[in-house]
Amino acid sequence: MSEYVKQEHINYEAIMDAYGGSYGQEWFFFFKCPACNEIYLYDKEIDIVFLNPIDLNTPHICQGPFSCTICGASSKNVLAAEVTLDEVKSSKWSWAIKAAV
Repeated sequence: MSEYVKQEHINYEAIMDAYGGSYGQEWFFFFKCPACNEIYLYDKEIDIVFLNPIDLNTPHICQGPFSCTICGASSKNVLAAEVTLDEVKSSKWSWAIKAAV
């Protein structure tokens, strides 16, 4: 069984290059929809969800429960749906994982 994505697995440099900016203290993690398993990137520091792994320039500001853009399922706690390293590596978010892991 694959381990859950940890901070040391996340390629912050690649994400910041794709996003084109920094707020100074990003704290990224991946989560997935509990219903359909769609994977998202969340920045807890500024409370935004990156919906599209191809274009990080249209983040979603979290103000209340998050609804999956694929199936519409709602989650009050995005931290509850952790993602494994294998799941992210086999998704369109694979570029945001360090190559050495």
